[in-house]
Amino acid sequence: MVELAEILSAVEALKVEARDSLARVADQAAVAAWHQEYLSKKGKIPTLLKSVGSIKEIEAKKQAGKASNELKQSIEAAFAEHQERVKSGELAKKLAGEQVDVTFPGRPVSWVEFIPAPRPFAISAAF
Repeated sequence: MVELAEILSAVEALKVEARDSLARVADQAAVAAWHQEYLSKKGKIPTLLKSVGSIKEIEAKKQAGKASNELKQSIEAAFAEHQERVKSGELAKKLAGEQVDVTFPGRPVSWVEFIPAPRPFAISAAF
């Protein structure tokens, strides 16, 4: 049987641990690994949420459930924000490497392309 104090201390410790490790994530592969470790079906946060069900007292279970759900929501929001930041950072790096030099001369223009073709005369059926 798990006590309320244990759950609340685990919530606070997990919050600090998750935010610290999320701050160190720098690329898409690391973001996916972080999600797998903390938010996936068998991650640390869902495991903590499952342990709330083992509390016998109703009031203690409500407090632990509320704290655990707040943790999950705040971590999911931080994850989504960080994921967008990583995506935009990687996109900026990609675009910086693929810049087009607009000062480079374009392809030469051939004036033959702009001369209109003569229209054929209409043949009258009145002959």
